[in-house]
Amino acid sequence: MSPSGEVINEHTAAQFAIEVIGKDDPFAAFRAYRIKQPEFGVWQAVVGHPFGATYDISSIAYSGLKLKWDFLNHYPILNEPLVLEATIAEPEPVKGAQITAQIKRYKKGAITPDIFDLIFTDNGIDYDKTADDGVYTAFLRETSVEGNYCAQIKA
Repeated sequence: MSPSGEVINEHTAAQFAIEVIGKDDPFAAFRAYRIKQPEFGVWQAVVGHPFGATYDISSIAYSGLKLKWDFLNHYPILNEPLVLEATIAEPEPVKGAQITAQIKRYKKGAITPDIFDLIFTDNGIDYDKTADDGVYTAFLRETSVEGNYCAQIKA
């Protein structure tokens, strides 16, 4: 089921430009759906059987999108902002994305980190060089404490 509620099956897939893989093979143990231009949102697998049978569903979802990110200042200096840059490519940069980072700062000798949440922007302000170019930037100003900084990026 698409995020907008469209039920897609072997018979309706073509009208949504979705390819059904394995439907012409009588010995295929599964059916796969290749969604060429997916609608944004949550897709669901809905399984039903007229006799109430149950199924185990295994699913794999993947995308051709690639998230690339890096620290712009590989050798950070105490009290200077830590700058991150990210691009989602397919192969061209994706504009209008939402990218966030969680920074965990481990002070020297500490086992519990300080946590900072960052939002990447593509607005040409501060460390972002050009607005709306698909290159996103975030920065952490709170770098007055020496330690290790780890980043988890979500896009």
